[in-house]
Order: sequence, then C-alpha cells, then structure tokens
Amino acid sequence: VRLNRDLAGNFDPDAFAYTAQWQPEHSRIAMALVSRQAQTVQLAGQGWSFAAGEPLITEYSVKYAPEAFLSLAASASWRSAGRWSDPAGDLSLHLLVTADS
Repeated sequence: VRLNRDLAGNFDPDAFAYTAQWQPEHSRIAMALVSRQAQTVQLAGQGWSFAAGEPLITEYSVKYAPEAFLSLAASASWRSAGRWSDPAGDLSLHLLVTADS
C-alpha cells in the first residue's frame, strides 16, 4: 500500500503473503512479502516481475546475544554504562556511552 501511495505503484496487496522466518545462521529474522502468483507490478515507472513463491524481502531484524552486541558496540568505540533485561533475559536495553567517557 505504501509503495502504491509513495512511488506510484500498482501492487495488489492480496497477491502477496507475509512471512517471517528465523535464520539461525545469521541470527536474524527475515521478513518478506511472497508473491502468490506470477505477476508484474509497476513501481516508479518501472516493471518488476515476480514468480509465484518469490519473496520480496522487506526487513532483516538481527538479534544479538548481550556479549555479541557489546563486542559490536566496542568495535565502534562504545561501551556499556548499563543494561536492563526482562526476567528471562531474552530482551535487553543497553545504555551505551563513548569509550573515552
């Protein structure tokens, strides 16, 4: 719907199904719209063809263990100044500060 509105598309939302799949090898969730049929859509004056079952990836949501996240943050010169977590430890919020703070 947004592509139709913002980029003069002619996508039929009912011609796509939403999927979300966990990809453990990348520690991420891949979200996609999967074409229910062979079709060609127009977007910004250009045609885009989809085979039946072909995904249009809309988002990757990467998930990090706290240690992996802090290592990634450190590689960008950040360090942890606090962490809050749900009781199971599945979700967390990190307060980062510059490494020289």
